Amino acid sequence: MFWKEHNPPHFHALYGEHEALIDVRELRVLRGSLPRRAMALVLERSSRGTDGGLESMQPTQTSESHRTPEGEPAIRHVVPWRVTSVRAKANLCLHVTFVDGTTGEVDLRNFLNSPKIAGTIFEPLRDEEAFSKVEVVMGAIQWANGADLAPDVMYDAIKSQGQWIVE
Repeated sequence: MFWKEHNPPHFHALYGEHEALIDVRELRVLRGSLPRRAMALVLERSSRGTDGGLESMQPTQTSESHRTPEGEPAIRHVVPWRVTSVRAKANLCLHVTFVDGTTGEVDLRNFLNSPKIAGTIFEPLRDEEAFSKVEVVMGAIQWANGADLAPDVMYDAIKSQGQWIVE
C-alpha cells in the first residue's frame, strides 16, 4: 500500500511489465491490465476468505522489504503511471519522470510541515538530507526509511496540472 492511496480500496497487481489496480470489494479492474492467465490467478487468490484475500497477501519473510538490491527483479513497466526517475530538489520538492515521458514536480512542503505527520514515517523527511535519499523502487518513489508515495495518484495530478501539491 502506498501513502495517499485513493478510494475505492484496491491493490496493485504486478505481473512482469503489466500492472492492474484491482478493487478489493468487487474484484474488478480499476485501471491497467494483466494477461488473462495472470488475471485469473490474481482474482482466484483475492477471492479467498471474507477479507477479499488480503490476509493471505500480508508480507512474509521473503517479501520485497527483505530483498537485497541485487534481488530486485528487472521490470520494464508499460503502464504510464510508473516512475522512471526522481530527483530531490530544494524546499522539499521532487522532480519526477514517468514511463510515458511525463515529467513534473511533487511539492511536499505543506504536507511535511504539517503537524499531522508528527510521529509518522514521514516526519524524518522534514530533514533535507533524509528527504534527498529518495529513489525509484519498482516504479514507485521511496525513501530510505520506507516512506513512499502512490505513483498513480502522483501521475494523475502531474498529467492534469503539471505538478502535485501534497496536502
